[in-house]
Amino acid sequence: MIDVEPYASWVLLITDPQHSTPIQINRNGNRAIASGTQDSFHRLELQNISDTFDVMVGDVLVTSGFGGRFPVGYPVGVVSDVVHDPGEPFATVTVEPTAQLDRSRNVLLVFK
Repeated sequence: MIDVEPYASWVLLITDPQHSTPIQINRNGNRAIASGTQDSFHRLELQNISDTFDVMVGDVLVTSGFGGRFPVGYPVGVVSDVVHDPGEPFATVTVEPTAQLDRSRNVLLVFK
């Protein structure tokens, strides 16, 4: 939540390019940072993932709880693509968000 007024609120989508979420992979517990992208509100990317990092298409990502902003275990997305380019130092990992952001009408607010 960015701002709360008496009759309206401003929220930041998980896919916003200015937002990053600490995540972990359900399958193995590995942690990373999922960030929004400039070109699409329908995908996220994992940042600075080495080629040896254990991530596969179909992996389910959940919040890790690091940073204290989100509780542990909330669904974030599913890995849709992993590209290992030999000329690049990091792999490109694309994630499809769990939430259907183009159809959602309800928002879950999480308070401490």
